[in-house]
Amino acid sequence: MDIINGTEATPEIIVSHDLALNMDVWYPNKLLQKHTMPTLVVNLTVNELQTIEFVGKLVQNEMIFDKEDLQQKIQSEERLLPLQSVCDRVSESIESLGGSCFFKMSTRSAKDVVFEKPNPEVMKPLRRALEEYAEENATEGEVTESQRMSAAYFALKSLISSGNMAFKKTTAIDVLWDLLSSTRCLPDISRVLALRDSCKDDRFTKMEIILRKWVTLPQTSEFRVFCRDATVVAISQYDHLVYAPEILNDRSDLIREIISGFIDKVIKPQIGADNGLAVSSFIADLAIVNIEDPLLEPSNAQVVLIEFNPYLSITSACLFSWKTDAVLTTGEDAVAEVRCVSKPVDAITSVQQLAPCYRTVIAEWLDYFF
Repeated sequence: MDIINGTEATPEIIVSHDLALNMDVWYPNKLLQKHTMPTLVVNLTVNELQTIEFVGKLVQNEMIFDKEDLQQKIQSEERLLPLQSVCDRVSESIESLGGSCFFKMSTRSAKDVVFEKPNPEVMKPLRRALEEYAEENATEGEVTESQRMSAAYFALKSLISSGNMAFKKTTAIDVLWDLLSSTRCLPDISRVLALRDSCKDDRFTKMEIILRKWVTLPQTSEFRVFCRDATVVAISQYDHLVYAPEILNDRSDLIREIISGFIDKVIKPQIGADNGLAVSSFIADLAIVNIEDPLLEPSNAQVVLIEFNPYLSITSACLFSWKTDAVLTTGEDAVAEVRCVSKPVDAITSVQQLAPCYRTVIAEWLDYFF
C-alpha cells in the first residue's frame, strides 16, 4: 500500500501525483531549467495521436519492417501523412538542441525498445566489443572461473554502454520508430485517446513528445534520491550493475552532502512555487557530473537534475527495497543512508536475468570463448 502525505493512495491520487511531476509541469520553472538539460516539447493533436496509435500497431505486428519502410510509407500513404508534420517538428527541435537528443513521452520513455527487444543500435556495438575482448583475452589453457566472471562483467558493462548510447537520437525517424515500437509508450497513448471524451481535466488527455539535449554522463554519476516531505531520506546509486570502488567507495558523506545541499538550495524552494512542484514527496534522479574528479567537494560539484518520479512503489527503489527498508515509508532516520554497489556483481547470474535477445548473445559468447 502506498501512502502519500499520511493518506492511503487511491488510484486517482496516484495518477494525480504522477502527473504533478511530469516534465511539462516543472520544466517551465526558470530556476529548475538552469539545473537540467535544455528541453523542447512537441505537442501532439488528437489526429496525430490516433495516427501514431494506428501505425504503432502496424509496426509492432511487423507490417512495417524498419525505419526506411516507415519513412517511405509516411511520404506516400495518405493515412500516415499526419506523421510527416510530427517528423518536421521533431526535426526542427533536434536541430535546435544541437543535433542530438534523448526523447520520452509525457508519461514514460521507450526504454523497452533498447533493453527488452533486439535493437541493432545495441547489438552491433555490443558484438563488436565482445569480439575485441575475446581477441585481446584469448587463452590456450583452461579458463578459470575468475576469467569467466571478468568476461561476463565486461559484457554487462558493454551492454549498458551500448544501450545508453542507443538512446541518443539524431533524426526524427529515429524518434518515431522507437515511439511506435514501444510497448510502454503506445498503451499510454491509447489510454489518453480513450479518456478524451469522458475526462474534462486536460492533464489526463494530452500527450507530448519531450526532447532533451543529449548529454553524455559517466555511468557512475547518476543517483536516485528519495525525498519524503521535502527531506532527503535515502540516496541510491542508480545503476546497480556498475561497481566502481575507486570512484564511489568511502564517499558516502560527500555524496550525501552534495545531494542534500542541492535539494535544499535548488529543489525545496520550488515546492509550491509557480511552475514548480505541487508535491513535497518525490524521487529525483540527479547526476554529479564530475563524480570522477578526485578533488570533488561540495563547492565544485556539478549537479544536474534529470527528472522527478512519484514517491510510490511503482518507482524502482534501486539498491533499496520498498518491502524491507522502512526508511522509505517512514522517513524516520536522522541521516539519509547512501547506498552504492559495494562489491562486484555476480555477472553470470546477472546475464541470466537479461532480456532473452541479449542473454542469448552474451551466454553463447561466454560458452564459446570462456
